Formats: sequence, C-alpha cells, structure tokens
Amino acid sequence: AIEVITALKDQGKQIGLVTNKPRRFVDLMLPVFNLNNLFDSIVAGDDLLTKKPDPDMVYKALADIDIAPTAACLVGDSRADLGAAQAAGVASILVSFGYAGSLKVHDCGADRVINHLMDLVINDT
Repeated sequence: AIEVITALKDQGKQIGLVTNKPRRFVDLMLPVFNLNNLFDSIVAGDDLLTKKPDPDMVYKALADIDIAPTAACLVGDSRADLGAAQAAGVASILVSFGYAGSLKVHDCGADRVINHLMDLVINDT
C-alpha cells in the first residue's frame, strides 16, 4: 500500500483516510506501516457522531482536502465503503480483496472494481 500511496502523491493526488476504526487504533497502526505522514486527511470512526455508510466522514475528509465530491473517489472493500461513497456523491472503487471477498464484486454497484492497488496509479508513459 505504501508504494501505491507514494506513487499517487508523486502524481499530485491528495489522499484521505476514512475508516470506521477508532482513532486510537489508527494512531497506533499508521506509524507501524510507515503511513503516518502520507495522508492529507484522516477521519477515524470515533471522530464524528456517525460512521460509514453515513457520508459525514467522507464529507469531513473532502472538506479537509478542499475538494468537491465530483473530483474525488473512495477506494474501499466493504458495503459500508460503497454506501458512503454513493451517499457522498463520490465515485467508488472496490478492491476485490479484503472484506470485498464476501461481496459479489461485479454486481455490487461500485463504479469500478480493481484486483490490485497498483491499478490506481496512472501511467503517463
């Protein structure tokens, strides 16, 4: 994941993390994976009153980054992720691994389904 996030940042993309996991868990885990300085916004599950699939967490990340929903996408692996993306009006990209394994990925309503995170990186060559 770090290679993909770094490549996206190198392309000038702003990256937000929206997770239903509690803030204390996020704050402990990001440094373990060397991800703590890569996100432009981090919204954890106990930062707001609601969690995904409610769109408020996505709206908060969009506001932090100052980007319109129509210019953003949400990459996720669960029904909650897809629901939050749809409710917030952002494009949804479902990864076919992780929790998504329990979803019928090609019939789940995602705007796009990817099999590898590297599929997110745009090659200009």
